[in-house]
Amino acid sequence: EFPESSGSRASPNASLVITPMEGVQLYGQYVEGYRPPSLRESHWHYQGLLVNKPDLRPELSENKEVGLNILRNDVALANDTLRFKASYFDNTYDDYIIRYLKPRVPGQAGNVYHWANIDSAAYRGFELSGGYDARWFFVEGAFTKYTKIEYCPTATTCSAPKYGTVLSGSTSPTASDYASNYVPPEYSGSITVGIRAFDEKLTLGARTHFAGVRFGSEENGVEALRLVEA
Repeated sequence: EFPESSGSRASPNASLVITPMEGVQLYGQYVEGYRPPSLRESHWHYQGLLVNKPDLRPELSENKEVGLNILRNDVALANDTLRFKASYFDNTYDDYIIRYLKPRVPGQAGNVYHWANIDSAAYRGFELSGGYDARWFFVEGAFTKYTKIEYCPTATTCSAPKYGTVLSGSTSPTASDYASNYVPPEYSGSITVGIRAFDEKLTLGARTHFAGVRFGSEENGVEALRLVEA
């Protein structure tokens, strides 16, 4: 019923690590990725509401990261360890696949969706993580902050994800997609503290997680709340 589809691609990657002094590393890496459409995206046809699109193009990603690693021993106490990592990432996805609302045709009773490629999507931000371990007690922490998340139906029409759907009049490029379910929070992190007792046979600790709202949701938060209440 549907044409066969196949494809392949070499995905190069490269990394460079510089150690200016013992326990300190500067690094950078570049990774390309290739994600062909899934069978659900290319061939699933659901009761006339979601129609298939076999000619979807695969997503191509370019992931860049630069950062700093620090690992020190015997910092304040004998046999203790201190580690710290800071990184900045810039990930872009060409031909990003989303669920799109098809233009209506005369006589059409309801909305019909299909999967489609948009020009690109981008995720940028930084991550911090580290910990101190003195054997009898330890503390760890991690923090991720997104500085930019955007979706571009064309190369010149880009915007951040926003609350709202096509039915509510949203003009967001992801208004008819499931993107709202997996857009990460603007920031998130965790803190862990603990102790070790009885010659390290017993470990007690606690961990807390925190996160902000999904990236881009604050702008239309009031409208989103109104839609939920309705």
